Amino acid sequence: MSECSGFDVCVEDVREVFDLFDFWDGRDGLVDGFKVGDFLRCCGLNPTQALIFSNGGMKKSGKRRQSSSHCHQ
Repeated sequence: MSECSGFDVCVEDVREVFDLFDFWDGRDGLVDGFKVGDFLRCCGLNPTQALIFSNGGMKKSGKRRQSSSHCHQ
């Protein structure tokens, strides 16, 4: 993991995690909305259900896919 001053989560680290999730989901630049909570947790966050769903989280796999540009805190 890279060092970043002033931030809890570094953009480089988030990109690295996204690339892993994208790899598992077929390397199409998208991550299944069902995995958004897991993605945020792997980035070192402790998201609420509201944060997960506001970032594109879904209750069922395959319903919607998110790109890395969609994620925000």
